[in-house]
Formats: sequence, structure tokens, C-alpha cells
Amino acid sequence: MSNLELPEVFKQTQPREGVSNRYQMINTESVIKDLVNKYSFKLDDIKVAGVRKTENIDKQKHLAILKYTDLQTEEGVPTVVIANSHNRSSSFQVHTGYIRFACENGLIAGTNIESMKVQHTAQNWNELLSSFISQYMKNVSIMEDEHRLLKRKQLNNITLKYFLEEASKIRYDLKDVLDINELNLIRRPEDVGSDMYKTYNRVQESLIKGLFTRRTRRTTDDGIVLDNWSQAKMLTDQKEIIRVNKEIRDLAIGLTAWIIY
Repeated sequence: MSNLELPEVFKQTQPREGVSNRYQMINTESVIKDLVNKYSFKLDDIKVAGVRKTENIDKQKHLAILKYTDLQTEEGVPTVVIANSHNRSSSFQVHTGYIRFACENGLIAGTNIESMKVQHTAQNWNELLSSFISQYMKNVSIMEDEHRLLKRKQLNNITLKYFLEEASKIRYDLKDVLDINELNLIRRPEDVGSDMYKTYNRVQESLIKGLFTRRTRRTTDDGIVLDNWSQAKMLTDQKEIIRVNKEIRDLAIGLTAWIIY
């Protein structure tokens, strides 16, 4: 499966004492084996949260990161992140996409992210997981087709301006003022290019990581006042990251229908 040695928390078959008799134990090791054997994923990394109480030892939150290395593209590697615990601290979670970052607090970032959460009281959790992963594997080929389409479409000044303006609204409303061109800054040699794919990736990174400055417009008794310029904050809320990722991608793909070259 992997050279990684799974800690005991991944192998647990019993939850912490005191849970409801409705609690459905989800063994993380068996889920990993299923992804490896059925879908040819490879275990890439594991993470285990620290504990303060002795009763949480080997019951705490833990992550498994698996990658589908048979399909590695410019976008990255299709990835599945499993988050689980056996002490009622979190639900069983599965995140899929081209995930670039995962840490112990559960923060997930990247592109094409979809997530599923299953309460430990769900008796059909294995059916839900199987359906979710199967659909994801079907979507991988669709996403690759979308990537090729985005790479073929070149942005001119008009379509670029429209894309940047609409993308900025995904994070901020009209009360905020920002230089939309900051969203499109080239920060590394591999980002060079004016096609929709390169532009989409630059803007996505800028909006998620807060790589731009902004001002807030306020209405006072004396009229409209603009606050001083300040650095935007990096998104840390997982639901918000997923929302922004999805909406930027939908915007990019939708715009390609209007680009004829």
C-alpha cells in the first residue's frame, strides 16, 4: 500500500468510551485499502492531531492523503484527503480535487474541490463513500477535457477585463475597491501566458491567498469615504475556499463559450 506505517489511530475498530450506541465505527485503514485496491490510489502522507486528554489517545482526528499518480497533469495530481476521528470531535470527511495543501487543522486548498461529510451515525456510510469516489473518478476525465479547453482559449483585453472584474466579485462586494490587475500578476515563470487556463490559475491563487490589496468604501454623513489600502487576508474557512474555487472555475469555463479563438 505504501512505505508509510499507519499509526494506531488509523487501525482503531472501537470509538472512545461514552459514545452513543448509534455510533457507526469507520475504520480509516479499511477506507485507505479500498481506495488503493479498488481505484489504484497511492497513500502519499498521513497526519495525526495532538491530544491533551489520555482518553483521546488513538481516537483523535487524523488525515490520510492519497494521490492518483497515474494521471498527473499541469494542474497537479488528483487527490483524496480523508479526515476522521473516533472521539466525536469531527465527522468522517472526504475531500477530492487537485489539492495543493492539507494540514492538521483540516484546511484544504486547491482546485476542483468537492467534499463529503458523513456523521458517524450514518449506517450507509460505505455506500455514500463509494458513490462519491466513483463519481469523482468519472469527473477526473471531464476536468482534463476542461483544462485542455481553457488552454486553447486566448484572452484579449476585453475578455480579460471582464474575467477579472467578475472574479473579484466572488470574494468582495461593491463596497470594496481593488485593482483587478493585481489578481493577474505573474509570480513564477510557469505562470506566463495569456490563455484562460493560466489566467484562471493566477486569479484563483490570488483570491484564495489574498495576494492583493483592497480598500473598503463607507458611506458617512459627509459622503463616501475610502479606507486606506490594506493587504487582503488569506482565506482559511474551508467552506469559503471551496465556494470560491468552484465559482472561479465556473466563471472561467462559462467565459470560454464566448471566446472564439
